[in-house]
Amino acid sequence: MAKIIITIPMTEEDKKIITEITSLPSSDICYLRAENVTQEILEDCEIILGNIPSQLLQNSKKLKWIHLNSAGINSYVDILSNKDITLTNSTGAYDLALAEHALALIFALKKKIPNYIKNQQECIWKDEGEVQSIFNSKTLIIGLGNIGKELGKKLYFLGSNISGVKKNLNNYPEFIKNIYSLEELDNILPNFDIVISILPETSETINLFNIEKFKKMKKSSIFINIGRGTTVSSNDLYFALENNIISGAGIDVTHIEPLPKNHQLWQSKNLILTPHIAGGYHLNYTLDNVRKLAIENLKAYFLNKPLKNIVTSKKGY
Repeated sequence: MAKIIITIPMTEEDKKIITEITSLPSSDICYLRAENVTQEILEDCEIILGNIPSQLLQNSKKLKWIHLNSAGINSYVDILSNKDITLTNSTGAYDLALAEHALALIFALKKKIPNYIKNQQECIWKDEGEVQSIFNSKTLIIGLGNIGKELGKKLYFLGSNISGVKKNLNNYPEFIKNIYSLEELDNILPNFDIVISILPETSETINLFNIEKFKKMKKSSIFINIGRGTTVSSNDLYFALENNIISGAGIDVTHIEPLPKNHQLWQSKNLILTPHIAGGYHLNYTLDNVRKLAIENLKAYFLNKPLKNIVTSKKGY
């Protein structure tokens, strides 16, 4: 059985580098699609590079380290928390893709692009009226990690005043005007034109964005979620949009995925909903980053050096 299982798509050049790093025979390195990994294949596995169904890890006996090709780790933390297994993820690989996706949502909402697409489909030539600018707007980024910083930098160069919410109130980029804790969120929400959530799923973030939060936001504000769908009450977001409590929203994630066809959120006005595709490998640049990070960590592992992006089960990210 293989000592290393790799489900991240690798080039032939990558495979040569991996062989050189590990000095293992080809029989000890198995390249598979995630859905083809079985309990039997995992029997002698020490290292996994890539995401596999988390339930397969429950009975793993020789596994020492798993490096996820995703930034999200929710389904793995509980299973691995009681095992002596190191978990690392691909935080940092998705910054550009998610930042650009969020930016596209913001532009589309501020310029009423969904209205014009609908009009085009119905052959209606109609001026939809006043629009908003990113220039001179105030943006709040909740979850100021790598993705938040990348998005904040882009919005800053477009003329928005950027503030952030993060756990550690120190060590943030110079373009961030103000930094706040999550506990201050209720007090500061009324100040912003654009509110962006890039939060992980933790006990304190589930359903954080509910009707009370939306009511504290400006009526003219827009809400963006490219973090975790469970941080937002879908029913409350629908209510906020239908009753003009906020002016629009763009979300790439929902509390249940896929979102059921009969869910009212599909019919929300002034909502752009994408099916959790901001990340993934939709941008070739992202996959290049995922490969690079996995190979760098593999090299560090075999040299007994510190690994990047070690996940702590206590934090959940």
